[in-house]
Amino acid sequence: MSFAVVVVAANCPLSVSGATQPTLAVDGVLLARYAAGLRGAALIASIRPSPALPATVESAIAQARAQLDVDDDGAFTSIDSLILSRQLAGYRQSALTQGITFAPTALRQDSAAIAAYIGQGCPLPLVASFPANDADAARFLAQATFGVTDTDIARVKTLGYSAWIDEQLAKPSTKLLPFMDRIEQTEPYRERHLNAWWYASMTGQDQLRQRVAFALSQIFVISTTNMVVNGYRFKGPPSYYDMLLDGSFGSYRSLIEKVTLHPMMGLYLSHFGNKKEDPVAGVRPDENYAREIMQLFSIGLYELNTDGTRKLLGGNPIPTYGQADITGLAKVFTGWGWGGLLNTYFWDRDNTGFVFPELLLTQRPMEPRDDFHSTSQKQFLGITIPAQTTANARASLTPALNRIASHPNVGPFIGRQLIQHLVTSNPSPLYVERVAAAFNNSNGNLGATVKAILLDPEARNANYASANTYGRLREPLLRLTHFARSFKLVSRSGDYGVSPRMVPGDPDASVVLGQDPLGAPSVFNYFRPGFTPPNTSISAASLVAPQFQITNETTVGNWIFSLEIAAEQGFGRDSDSPFSADIETTYSAEVPLADRPDVLIDRINTLLFAGQMSQTLRADVREGINTVAMPSTNQANARRKRVQLAILLAMSSPEYLVQK
Repeated sequence: MSFAVVVVAANCPLSVSGATQPTLAVDGVLLARYAAGLRGAALIASIRPSPALPATVESAIAQARAQLDVDDDGAFTSIDSLILSRQLAGYRQSALTQGITFAPTALRQDSAAIAAYIGQGCPLPLVASFPANDADAARFLAQATFGVTDTDIARVKTLGYSAWIDEQLAKPSTKLLPFMDRIEQTEPYRERHLNAWWYASMTGQDQLRQRVAFALSQIFVISTTNMVVNGYRFKGPPSYYDMLLDGSFGSYRSLIEKVTLHPMMGLYLSHFGNKKEDPVAGVRPDENYAREIMQLFSIGLYELNTDGTRKLLGGNPIPTYGQADITGLAKVFTGWGWGGLLNTYFWDRDNTGFVFPELLLTQRPMEPRDDFHSTSQKQFLGITIPAQTTANARASLTPALNRIASHPNVGPFIGRQLIQHLVTSNPSPLYVERVAAAFNNSNGNLGATVKAILLDPEARNANYASANTYGRLREPLLRLTHFARSFKLVSRSGDYGVSPRMVPGDPDASVVLGQDPLGAPSVFNYFRPGFTPPNTSISAASLVAPQFQITNETTVGNWIFSLEIAAEQGFGRDSDSPFSADIETTYSAEVPLADRPDVLIDRINTLLFAGQMSQTLRADVREGINTVAMPSTNQANARRKRVQLAILLAMSSPEYLVQK
């Protein structure tokens, strides 16, 4: 059977065979086979006339996938190839989609929209350089900062998205340790690293850096819930966080080395003081860090395509490493301990496992004691570090980290998690691929990666946000920082006294917020990137919702109760005034709008919802505002009550809790 050549709209890249005109018998078959996962010789087998070499065809399709994704679900699948084959065969309009069941992530699901897209030449989505209005700027800032402010909205509108990011990339770090040192003499017993974190997140001008460092702290996890790490909470953990701040926009390869050699990571994942093997004594190197640096910090459990999907062999995922790789890599992380004083304290521990060096050492990179470093051959991830005649821990570490950082999984593995923390929990494969390409093309530069994340069509084009599969559940800390920044809360004491519990007013009325920086319950963070709430529509659709791992009846109730008190009194505690909140509300911009409910709601809609508040919620908030009568005199209290109630209703709504 032969098929006539069918000319389709100009610029739709259907001629993947290299022919002048695409045909169903050749190009249609190639697209269908590629979508089915066939590669190499199987992709072109028995096709006549013979197309170009398999690699050439694969490259042509790979480069065109964004345009060939006609249903706009972020992936080139068998549905797309079927529609395009029908187009090549002469089908039009409703016939293009007849009988097709689309994925829930598809934005184009009707024949008219798909036909129009093909008729326009399969154009790539465009991203505006500047926000069209305050709401667009606010949506961008919700992804890039700890909370939307009027000042930031104006700045983004003036500079545009790209230039705003560039300005943020150049800003120096607002670090934790200098702030802690400032308050240390007057507040020796406070949880100063938490105070410093709140100071930086609320007031730091380097908001993008702060937000990215927070995301990195949830990927490269250490935790003060660990007894030993907690023993150094006044210097060690905040210095680790400062290291993440400094590395947020730099080289991944540089960052993974700093993470590896920070003594807090060494203590947390137990490669601090790790001894070389001794078969006679039955001693084996600790394998904890060797396992986690691969599983959680770099390459993950399975081989990935550049779009983050798993590679398959015989229909099964391909493991990235095995026990032999862990055993070989563990030898690399032997012989490392305190740096700075010739390791005087290398093995000094008391009976509970604490090590008591000078506090300065908790901030310095670990250094090697080569006499404790393994000299045997080290094999892992396809490389071999030869046996050493003379032990040299640094000579082992460099090629090991080079191998890990150059693994093709790193771009999609780290890129996807950063997308999840900043933009959406279920990025499409094409989104992940574009971000991974930015990572790879910049030699692993995290600043370039973050910029690609925030400027991607799936981040900037609001039509993607209309899908019910898009967005991310806001975690408790980000809700509270959003509240604090958007409504210009200030610290009464200047010390930003926010303890692990929100302490509004009477300290006995504390409510657990449920999340602290550097306070995760395990190395897997508060929530895993692949978590799916069981027995839900989310799991039925094969989607993930990481933050739901810490969401239940108790945490939802706690949030509403905490917000009710915070909106009225503020939050945190000033140790000099233990019955008063330290982080105070003023509502200086909102109170004057209280007798004009729709204007007040407009402001809340911009700052909290990026203009996406539904009419139903708007009516509910307006009704709530109007329950507070406005007296003819002495209106100050009523105005404030109206603002408090409007914020409470808005920020406790499901619409707010899901960042779109």
